[in-house]
Amino acid sequence: MNKLTKNKIHFILGLPFTGKTTYVRENFSDKKRYYIIDYGEKFFELYGNYDDLNNNEKSSAVYEKILQEIKDVASQFNVTLVAEYCTGFHSSTRKLEKLIDRFEANNWKITVKQMHTGINVHSFQQSAEEDPRYCPSLILNDHHYNLLNYYIEENILSE
Repeated sequence: MNKLTKNKIHFILGLPFTGKTTYVRENFSDKKRYYIIDYGEKFFELYGNYDDLNNNEKSSAVYEKILQEIKDVASQFNVTLVAEYCTGFHSSTRKLEKLIDRFEANNWKITVKQMHTGINVHSFQQSAEEDPRYCPSLILNDHHYNLLNYYIEENILSE
């Protein structure tokens, strides 16, 4: 039985280099309480680099892996989903609105944390660019959008 009974999702939003990834890592690290949807991290884990990040075959494998992990962790723990999303661009914002509408229509509790540009933008950018595992969140938006839509289709609408 799927234990995503809380039906909660946290969206961490913001412009590039506003600390979204840092915030997620610092606040949602308990794997028994949260599942962080991170296409880039899973892609790197499977392939060791970001070459062909948008390759359809590789993307499908990453999607399958993440969706299976959500099912596996949800079968053991009452988890909340967490997704990072880069905002400030019309097409990204419109897709995010559609995604939130779909979750709301299925009675999910949605929490949105908006990250803001501050005095540390330069330090976030510098530390991100020095990390070989860093993948810009704007590049990940479409993958996170697709993953969450697949999750809705497979696990919420099919119940």
